[in-house]
Amino acid sequence: MVDNGRPVEMTTLYYLDGDQIKLTHYCMAGNQPTMKGSYASEAKTLTFDLVSISNLKTPNDGHMHHATYTFIDNDHFKTIWTFRKEQKDAFTEDVTYVRTK
Repeated sequence: MVDNGRPVEMTTLYYLDGDQIKLTHYCMAGNQPTMKGSYASEAKTLTFDLVSISNLKTPNDGHMHHATYTFIDNDHFKTIWTFRKEQKDAFTEDVTYVRTK
């Protein structure tokens, strides 16, 4: 996707670092937060917290800071991403995904 000649796509890469799940989010804000995940099996929730970030000019600049994935059933999961600006949570982005068959 392009808006006024600028790319606006975002991509998130998930990977194992040893036995630890991590993600790097390539954000349209122009930075790349890396987060470490932890899984709570009873809640079926995978929670990611910021561990480092590339291309963040100041700590006040906007960036994705936290993400939660809740696995509802075999065909549905929900994500909640938290965007932080001015060193406090600014908004969340909630999306529910549905498998198509």
